[in-house]
Amino acid sequence: MQKTGILLLFLAYTMGMLFSQKTIAIMTFDDPKVKITDKKGRESQDDKVEGTGSLASDLLLPYLMKVGTFNVLEREQIAKVMKEQEMGAAGMTKGAAEIGNLLGADYLLTGSVTKIAKKSGIGVRAKVPCSILGCIFGGIPGLVFLLLPVKGYEAFISVKMVDAKTGALKWTTTEKANRSTIQDTIDRAMRNISRDMVKAFKKMKV
Repeated sequence: MQKTGILLLFLAYTMGMLFSQKTIAIMTFDDPKVKITDKKGRESQDDKVEGTGSLASDLLLPYLMKVGTFNVLEREQIAKVMKEQEMGAAGMTKGAAEIGNLLGADYLLTGSVTKIAKKSGIGVRAKVPCSILGCIFGGIPGLVFLLLPVKGYEAFISVKMVDAKTGALKWTTTEKANRSTIQDTIDRAMRNISRDMVKAFKKMKV
């Protein structure tokens, strides 16, 4: 009897948590409106900004799913509904309540990769994974390695969380990140944004 009672309490707690979770839909972020440039302002011929917004949305999803604070809708499900309604991200901001109702979401997460730039110099070394190798090598060789200039990227990403029922802006932030590749740079920004978003959400009156 005691074990059965404990099991029932656990199930009740688990179901309560599931039903109390707010559902969030991560919309496809916008790509930068400007090309990737280096520190001298020259456009990069090798790097493309197309698809970076979608990449940011995809990278944010697993971070939010991992923390368990939200019930996060699958990106494929969102894309299907948006396609059926023939509505893009721009239209979504005007019809938040309509889209939220169609998706069954409490909140919509929109955003944009506002800028990506090539970076180089000693300062980047401390912000990319290879800086760890400087510690491993140790001594003078390690110091020389740590001080060698390295190429990388800097990205600025803005995110907004909108109440799907009222269209009211609930939270917004802009994150800057530096890493050795575009994907790693965006991934780091998304990880930081997910952390800050969860902290902010817990302080909200929902």
